[in-house]
Amino acid sequence: MDFKLTLTILISFIFSDLINAQCNINLDDFYTCTSDEVQISLPFNTQLDSNLNKYEIQEIEFSPIDISKSNDLKMGDDQIFGPYPIGFNFTFYNRVYNEFWISSNGFISFIEPPTTYNSSVIPNGGEPYASIMGAWEDWNPGGGGDIFFASFPSKLVVQYFELNSYNCGNEPDTVGTFQIVLNKGTNFIDIHTTQKTECTPSVQGIQSHDGSYAIAVDGRNSSLWNVQNQSVRFKPLNMEYVNWFNELGELIYNGNPLVIEPLESQQITVEVDNGIDCYFSDEFNLFVSIPTPNIEVNGSILLCDLNGYQYQWYLNDEAIENANAQYFIPFINGTYTVIATSDIGCVQESNPLSVDFASISEISLDKFLNIYPQPSNGELTIHSEIDLKLRLYDINSRYLESFTISKDKIKKLNLETGIYFLKIYDSDFNFDVRKIIIQ
Repeated sequence: MDFKLTLTILISFIFSDLINAQCNINLDDFYTCTSDEVQISLPFNTQLDSNLNKYEIQEIEFSPIDISKSNDLKMGDDQIFGPYPIGFNFTFYNRVYNEFWISSNGFISFIEPPTTYNSSVIPNGGEPYASIMGAWEDWNPGGGGDIFFASFPSKLVVQYFELNSYNCGNEPDTVGTFQIVLNKGTNFIDIHTTQKTECTPSVQGIQSHDGSYAIAVDGRNSSLWNVQNQSVRFKPLNMEYVNWFNELGELIYNGNPLVIEPLESQQITVEVDNGIDCYFSDEFNLFVSIPTPNIEVNGSILLCDLNGYQYQWYLNDEAIENANAQYFIPFINGTYTVIATSDIGCVQESNPLSVDFASISEISLDKFLNIYPQPSNGELTIHSEIDLKLRLYDINSRYLESFTISKDKIKKLNLETGIYFLKIYDSDFNFDVRKIIIQ
């Protein structure tokens, strides 16, 4: 092999490795606090970002959708109406939107646009951002024409009908009629143009949220153009080569970002392949934290069914001081809740649980235990005929101290004024509760 061929092959391998290195990225584990919808985007990478923000323009069958029964918005010159709900999530230049604004000057936007009227070449680094331009120029629906829209389960249709041109008037051969259609799932953008005549420079195209990326139909980028009965489609190419798989290898989403409503933690694999110069795959964990905690009743103990979190118990919507364990022992009637907090700050509150300890006086260990006097002025004497272990709590069920009493022994306590509860255990771990009143 001669030197020139060897050098060519070597350069080819280096170039190939460099391209792949530029495309490769690593996804960190993703944490979400609830099972609501989340969006997971691929990290920024110059080459990858350029690939993901590509759209292809196709000419398709002219097939506008009849929404003539929708209400006229009664827009005037240079007006912006909105926001209106799209009716579904729509991914546009790798961002997900669910509302939009309508400009009387022939475009819609996913972020509130200015009242701009004269078009300019895109991308231009200027507004309107996050916009779809059916025919962006100086229209004046106040001088004639209608603008209306309709949202369907799988489509949003925005109709511009026989618009008056600010510069060319309202004659049959100068008005503009076109519609913008957003397609759920595929994120295709269709523009059906019934009539658009040459008048002032006009744009038929799309532009990203910051003006970094844009594409216009050939010959329709702030230039003079006319067309009748033609439809074009803007097709996002990332839908073709970004695939997300669950841990079973099942395809769960196409395109970027991933939009998902996770019900549980899972492992996800993303694969990117544009078939030319960009391929990588990576695995990451999607952690769903945390489900709604439930309060389980175990005897006289309330137990949060989620372990491994931080806890705060509440009585009648008031935080119980120092009640921060996974379990809680209630001594007074009321409505109890617990809030669990994960180590990344996710917070979930349990459903309320009504507690009624009307039977608290039925103490099975009563015959072995004598507590006197009751009520007391401060000094309390406890005498037991068997070995017992006792835990003392205040009226808010806050733990104070624990101690043991041997058979036929006496324990004296000096307590401040208030209401207390003693939880009493025998050697077989049976327990009861005694209410103590200090006057």
